[in-house]
Amino acid sequence: VELSDMGAAQLARLPKLEYVHIADSRKITRVGLAAFEQCKTLKTIELNEQAVKDGKYTLADIQKLQDALPKTRVVYKGVKPIPGLKPAGSNLGN
Repeated sequence: VELSDMGAAQLARLPKLEYVHIADSRKITRVGLAAFEQCKTLKTIELNEQAVKDGKYTLADIQKLQDALPKTRVVYKGVKPIPGLKPAGSNLGN
C-alpha cells in the first residue's frame, strides 16, 4: 500500500511514533511531509530522494521539518545524509 498525504497525516498523529520510513512512497508531497512537523517523538525519518528530484517536496521543505524536529535524524533511504540540510536552528536570524 502506497502512503499518501492523508495517510501521512494519520500516521503523524500516533502518540509514540519514533521511526518513519517514507522513502518508498512516491505519493507524499510537502503537505504530507509537513504533517510530521508536530511529531515530537520521532527519532528518525527516512525520505524519498527521488521525490525531491520530482518536485514533490524541496530541500526547503525538508529543512523546515528538521528545524521543527531538532532531535530527529532526517535522512534519505538507507540513512543517507541529505546534501545541503543544515542542523536544526542554523537558519535562525537569516
